[in-house]
Amino acid sequence: MKMTKKCFRLKSLLFYILILSTFLLASCTSSTETKENINSTEINNEVDENTNPDLQAAEFIRAVDGDTIKVNIDGEEFTVRMIGIDTPESVHPDKEKNNEFGEMASKFTKSMFSENQTIYLEKDVSDTDKYGRLLRYVWLSPSDNLNDGTEIEEKMYNAVCVKEGFAKSVRYGKDTKHADTFDKLEKNAYENQKGLWGITDSTFSQEIKEEPSESSYIGNSNSKKFHKITCGGLPSEKNRVYFSSREEAIENGFSPCKTCNP
Repeated sequence: MKMTKKCFRLKSLLFYILILSTFLLASCTSSTETKENINSTEINNEVDENTNPDLQAAEFIRAVDGDTIKVNIDGEEFTVRMIGIDTPESVHPDKEKNNEFGEMASKFTKSMFSENQTIYLEKDVSDTDKYGRLLRYVWLSPSDNLNDGTEIEEKMYNAVCVKEGFAKSVRYGKDTKHADTFDKLEKNAYENQKGLWGITDSTFSQEIKEEPSESSYIGNSNSKKFHKITCGGLPSEKNRVYFSSREEAIENGFSPCKTCNP
């Protein structure tokens, strides 16, 4: 039977309708998937935006020494000097200042981080030091409350390093937000002989002859400045003058160190 022109046109029309319907259905599916992907991205962004705004995410690259690390921020490499703490030297240009205790502190820091690990940086007052290094508190994981003592002890590496006895608590300029917490952790580490405090001939033990106390100070006979005995700028042994109180130091003509603020 021969197909009439009318019948042929009808079948052609139905064929085109079928093709068009298939195309529209595919477009709708693709649009839905795209919308879902966009919504998923928006959710992820919301999670990032809800992270504590005072913390900046960074990628850990490597440890330089006990209190200095390299990080990647948005594709750019930065050196971060952890503030509020100080560890013995291990990579100082003057090799005579480097020692095995600095190596121990450096190894401890390296053991606490992993390559490409996401860490979080907290700024205090200063942004960088005179060497261009970022001055930061380094958090191993984010915290909703950056002033919570327990969170600081468990999640902030600066505090962990002091707590475990591989760093001293030191005040640098105005960057002293967590100084009181670090002081308490240092005192506890000393009393329990943790880390380097437990090594009788370590740098720490050589510099500190007695238990850290708010009533113990060391003066510099040359500069006429006096310091807390945990200060990072203590004079050499031959230039030290010991005082039992702040008042005694001032009465003897010594002025407070601007770094440790005794």
